[in-house]
Amino acid sequence: MNLYIRFFLNIIKNLFFRKPMSVKDTSVIKLRVLPNDLDLNMHMNNGRYPTVMDIGRTEYTIRLGLHKVIMKEKLGAVAAGVNISFLKPLNLFASYELHTKVISWDNMWFYIEQQFVKDGLIMAHAIAKVTFLKGRKKVSPDFVLSKLGEPIEKPEMPNYLKELIHGEKEMINLVREHNRKIKN
Repeated sequence: MNLYIRFFLNIIKNLFFRKPMSVKDTSVIKLRVLPNDLDLNMHMNNGRYPTVMDIGRTEYTIRLGLHKVIMKEKLGAVAAGVNISFLKPLNLFASYELHTKVISWDNMWFYIEQQFVKDGLIMAHAIAKVTFLKGRKKVSPDFVLSKLGEPIEKPEMPNYLKELIHGEKEMINLVREHNRKIKN
């Protein structure tokens, strides 16, 4: 229940009280580790991070004005993959920031970097692979961004992201081959 409260408070705050931002900007939201975020080791559960990241991406979407594009174009947002590295634990009642920004995109996917930051230290780092759907069809990031009304130049894709994408494609091909064998 607590995550619904955080989620809706975040939406209200961003719709009415925070200024819009550009795709090139980084959004920062301040959060705190609550008792229901903990695992048996008494630090934030690794399953909680992706849920909190959803809140960060929603905040980013609203501040960009993409929520209007989503409603007007009847789009749905889908996260198809998340790669997280946990570097240091976030303990009970620790305050931290979630930094969210688009680092690049290709013909089908946005790659969104999210960092959990405490006292300037990156506690966890993640890359989310996100797209928009119109019905069942993927919509290109260029189409979505064109609806924002500002010229946006695609940032150079960092090497670590290129390697992550390549590795993911290899893994998906292995899984698909395995599934084909099982079906036959």
